[in-house]
Amino acid sequence: MADQMAVLQQLLLATLDPRPSVRQAAEQQLTTARQTDLGQFVSSMAALIALEQPPQGPQGAPGSLEDLLIAKQIAAVTFKNSISAKDMTLDGAAAQAWRALPAQTKAEIKKQLLAALQTECTQVGNAVCQALAKLGVIELRSLEFEDLLPALQDMVQQAVSCQQPQQQQQLAKACGRHALTCLAYLCEELADIVSEGEEPSEVLSNERCNVVLTAVVHGLKDSDPQLKVAALRALYHALIFAKENFNRKEERDYIIASVVEAGGAENPNPVQVAAFECIVQISQEYYSFLEAYMPTVGPLTWHALKGSDSAVVIAALEVWNALAEEELAIIEGDSTRWKLLKIMEQAAPFLLPLLLSQLLNAAEDEDDDDSWTPAMAAAICLGLCAQVVKDAILPPVLEFVQLNFSSTEWRRREASLLALGCVMEGPSAEAMAPYVATSFPMLVKAVASDASVAVRDSAAWTLGKAAQQHAPIVLRHLFPPAGVSPSGGASNASGELLLAIVERLADQPRVAVHICWMLHELADNINTPEGRAAYQGATTAQQDQNPLDPIFPKLCEALLSVSGRPDADEKNLREAAFNCMGALIKNAGPACWNHLLSLLEHFELQLRESFSFEQTEQTKQRQGMLCGVIQILCLRLGDQVKPVADTLWSTLKKVFQRPANGVQPSQAEGSTSPNNPQGFVVSSEPSVCDALLALSALINASGPAVSPFAREVADLLVLQMKHQHEPQEAASTATAATAAASPNDNSTPDELQAARICIELVGDLSRALGTEFGGLADALLHEFYQLLRAPSVDRSLKPVVIVAVGDVALSLGGAKFARFSPWLIELLVQAGVTPYDAGPPNWQLNEEWMWYVHELRSATLEALASCVYALKEAQLQEVLRKEVNGMLQVVKAVAEAPAWVHGSAQMVQQALELTGDLLSTFGRTLGGYLRSASFVVQLQREAERLATEEGNAAVGAKAQWLAQVQISRIVNCLNSLLTLVKIRTYFVEIAAVRLLCFKRPPLDFAMAGSFLDKLSRRIREHGTILCVGVDPNLPCPPVASLSDTELRHLMEGLHAKCTQLIEKTSDFVCCFKLNVAFFEQYGSGGMEADCITLDPYFGENALLPFLKEKGKGIFVVCRSSNPRSADLQGLLVKDCLGEADGNEARMEVFMHVAHMCDSVRRQNEPAMTEDGGLVGLVVGSTYPDDMSRIRSIFPDLWFLSPGIGAQGGDLEATIKAGIRRDGLGLIVNVGRAISEAEVNEDTL
Repeated sequence: MADQMAVLQQLLLATLDPRPSVRQAAEQQLTTARQTDLGQFVSSMAALIALEQPPQGPQGAPGSLEDLLIAKQIAAVTFKNSISAKDMTLDGAAAQAWRALPAQTKAEIKKQLLAALQTECTQVGNAVCQALAKLGVIELRSLEFEDLLPALQDMVQQAVSCQQPQQQQQLAKACGRHALTCLAYLCEELADIVSEGEEPSEVLSNERCNVVLTAVVHGLKDSDPQLKVAALRALYHALIFAKENFNRKEERDYIIASVVEAGGAENPNPVQVAAFECIVQISQEYYSFLEAYMPTVGPLTWHALKGSDSAVVIAALEVWNALAEEELAIIEGDSTRWKLLKIMEQAAPFLLPLLLSQLLNAAEDEDDDDSWTPAMAAAICLGLCAQVVKDAILPPVLEFVQLNFSSTEWRRREASLLALGCVMEGPSAEAMAPYVATSFPMLVKAVASDASVAVRDSAAWTLGKAAQQHAPIVLRHLFPPAGVSPSGGASNASGELLLAIVERLADQPRVAVHICWMLHELADNINTPEGRAAYQGATTAQQDQNPLDPIFPKLCEALLSVSGRPDADEKNLREAAFNCMGALIKNAGPACWNHLLSLLEHFELQLRESFSFEQTEQTKQRQGMLCGVIQILCLRLGDQVKPVADTLWSTLKKVFQRPANGVQPSQAEGSTSPNNPQGFVVSSEPSVCDALLALSALINASGPAVSPFAREVADLLVLQMKHQHEPQEAASTATAATAAASPNDNSTPDELQAARICIELVGDLSRALGTEFGGLADALLHEFYQLLRAPSVDRSLKPVVIVAVGDVALSLGGAKFARFSPWLIELLVQAGVTPYDAGPPNWQLNEEWMWYVHELRSATLEALASCVYALKEAQLQEVLRKEVNGMLQVVKAVAEAPAWVHGSAQMVQQALELTGDLLSTFGRTLGGYLRSASFVVQLQREAERLATEEGNAAVGAKAQWLAQVQISRIVNCLNSLLTLVKIRTYFVEIAAVRLLCFKRPPLDFAMAGSFLDKLSRRIREHGTILCVGVDPNLPCPPVASLSDTELRHLMEGLHAKCTQLIEKTSDFVCCFKLNVAFFEQYGSGGMEADCITLDPYFGENALLPFLKEKGKGIFVVCRSSNPRSADLQGLLVKDCLGEADGNEARMEVFMHVAHMCDSVRRQNEPAMTEDGGLVGLVVGSTYPDDMSRIRSIFPDLWFLSPGIGAQGGDLEATIKAGIRRDGLGLIVNVGRAISEAEVNEDTL
């Protein structure tokens, strides 16, 4: 065993060997052992960690204790990494592998790890604590390792109560510190789980939290400072789980009192700092309780702020920073957890003098501006206070500014300017205007002439803050109206005051970088409505010109000079100068365009010449900045870059031919090959990404002018995309869905950024070339195919590829895209139906995975809509028809997704759009299926919910649009029939009632179920609201004159006539309405119906007997269609609702009838709902205004609407007035106009 430990120790130490071959061999050996037998591997690690004496060396030589301690640290970290991983999916698999080990093996390992905490070596103890904490995360939630927390608590208690000799006491104290450190690590890991969405009480129960808090309290009682610090750090991470404890006043009082006591000045500085950190956490987690404790907490921080220890001062300032951030979140509506207590407002009179005092404690060396000092921390706190307290902060701060600005001490002058800059954000523009006005000359003077670089730095920063927060005020002073003297007394003829400030670009980098920022902010605000209003009337302002335009060349010249300074890399000055130029270019007026073209030529020349230098990191950074400004110039100039497009590409492509590591200029070209004739090099350096973005801008600006070099661009894009999938392409047989669900950590952020831009560039190139893109499509779309199907490709790229497929489809046009569509659309569908549960086991808590699936589905819906449009425009419906089912599977996946998933509203909107596009393409062929498809109904209901409950008007509008599309397809079916009688049609919702008479005709009308069941089914399956009147109107002799045989023959003839009418129209109608009087004369043999019309004038009691027929329905005459119906139905009677306001209210008879029928419906609703019965109204289509009134009051009632045809009813007006929001509720009846027409199958 000792020999094995010696070998293992040497193997672990070899992983630190500086020789790569030795180190890599050791790492590979450990990896192989872990993969071969995890149980044996982790047992060996635990055994080495538990060793008390070092194993013997060669020939029995004594082992090295130092080597053993190092090996223990490595073993503990290796153990932790064996049972966990950074990736959530791999982490879950590693945890499951640990759980699968034999219980006896796990028990022995846990015993050894707990015993290993008995060490005075802090590094070993910390490493073991991390391993134990990871085990606790895995096992505590599954009710295992129940003795971990009690064991750690016991170690702390023993450390506090140990009365042994000093050596044993030191070991006990060290063990107690390790135990508290382990609790801190454990609570920190559990808090990470809470941050992903789980409830704290479900992650760590209150009972277990009490064990942690008990250990913390024991640790705080001890006099050992290190033990106190460890206890406070454990408390810091445990506070999130102490909700129940804080809800109990006694426990809350005790915890806060213990922390406040630890923050007292009598404690060592590290203890005070840890205590203030806990108060920060308390303010964030339990803000609502804090007001009662501020009389204690506030003075504690006042005392600390008056102290001399920088760490303690900064920690105390963080308390107020946290409180200010919490209150600012409440004020701005970002936090709804708490009610605003206005703690900052109450504390301001005490806090502000201390903050302003701390501003005076600048670094000893005025050239030192990088140290994190109390003065810098106080400035941050002052800025947050200004955002919370707002205007009330100005008087004391401005008094401080006035008192110190003229001081002979540079620290006081700097502090005054820093204070002024800190309060620029927060107070209102109205309150700040006079102060900015009076201070502006002071700031300009300080920037231009103060002897202290620190003062000039702060003055320049304050000018930047003023330009950022109050740009109109600054613009008004820089460019005052004609006749008004500007601040500082300079002439305003051509922006001399600004140019005077710009001269300070020659100052030290720390000053110059803030001048660049100020110019950047002015440029960004110069063309806003507020900015234009500020300089309206200035002598430098002319039509289509802003005040910066006349001095644009001088500004650019100054910034170009800055970018070429030898010290331009300090403080990121060169980058700030280029960013400032970009902002000026974006906002330059048309008068500057000639200068923009000159700038483009200048930057192109600079970029070209840069390749003659050694390709150092500094050179590459400058190349990236040049590419960035070239990008902005291309976007700004648009098609004016066409004449130089080829030249720009020739220069840009040198970036892609440059090797990734710095080499001599003679070696700068990449190697060429038949597949890479331009010698492009795969690289993801930042400058390469900048060049790709510049290329994108060039392509978008140039349009078809990119044709001469399009093939070279395509070669570059193929090479870059191939790099993402080639390493594992051969092993990939996955579908897009499994590939989409596969995690990938192999690509760096820079590589992903470069790949993302290249994919988007394919779309740019296709838009620029249009149908001419076809010659490049094969190679580029092949790469898309590989990127979508390969699991090795980082999944964040999949949605980008999918959107680009849609771009290519639109650009190529359906005719050229059709040959790619079968396999591309298949991959899109596979990606679009990726289920949420295909991700990590706890996918509901994984924000990253949830957003990824949302992006995947959203991109798929967008791309499929583009494919549909392209193929439809090319009249290739037959090609598209094969893909419809797959596309609808994506829509179904969205419809059936939980409503709480990320991006639900956007996906619902896109799914509605795609469904509507398919419906408008395939019409009635698809319409019947969609109307009966439950997922479409579910989708529309979700859209209505989003519109009503969440106020998402866009989704609601899209749902209405889909309904209109559905309507249009129905009317196309009705038109053929209704044209026979020249009835004007209108797009109508799906609505139908099935009314069967005359011995139940054949076909599918004879279906089982209640009236309402048959009604709904007919609606969904046939998508029509047309009701045909069965009214033969044949010349027949009186019944009394007929013999039985003649009567039977007549009945058979009528049956044949009506059946023929029904058979020929059945595909186009929802129901048949019989003229019952015609059939009554032939006795009961002609009678059988689901629903009848009734006269209301016998009162509601006369209606009730008909409702006893289970599953039947009635329509009560309310507003009939005949011309003189208003003689009676329009009479005014007493309002049945009795809602008069002083005068007796009146209503028409037909409205009274509607109220009566609605009352009958409501009184009988339970029974009717159960058996499918119905109460509706007959409302004629000849009175659409009255119908609209009735519908507005009774949104749920069904209407039977006669009058279309001979009586002149308007179908369009009827549909608008009578259709329900759900597309039901209206039956349009057409009688003799159809039954007497010559109807045949061709015309139908």
